[in-house]
Amino acid sequence: WTPTAAASAGSAASFTVSNSLYTKIGRMVFVRAEIRNIDTSGTTSSAGFRVTSFPFTIDVADAYGVAFADNVTLQGSRTQLSTRFDTSEYAAFMQSGGTGSETGTDHNDMNSGVTDIFFAGFYFTNQ
Repeated sequence: WTPTAAASAGSAASFTVSNSLYTKIGRMVFVRAEIRNIDTSGTTSSAGFRVTSFPFTIDVADAYGVAFADNVTLQGSRTQLSTRFDTSEYAAFMQSGGTGSETGTDHNDMNSGVTDIFFAGFYFTNQ
């Protein structure tokens, strides 16, 4: 599969994808991708960064996966990054931990052109 960039509002960022793969077993879909050199120039800084174009529709709300990144500034006292799959057919990168509530990663949280996010996770489909 080939992930594509999306945003919660305005223009989407661009990036290079490597090592993206998926495996489907019954209704469960495992995805993995390395998203490199995320370019947020020309985007709305407060818009949430999202990934779309999953190989099968996402059928169960709020499935989660793992993520790690470089050149991402976590907001407030948050200490970790995870992947949240949404039935609106996107994945968002959620910041959590510390004393802050969970929040999505915005374009403003990234160092344009050098941020990388690697993620993996399972979600369920009805296909």
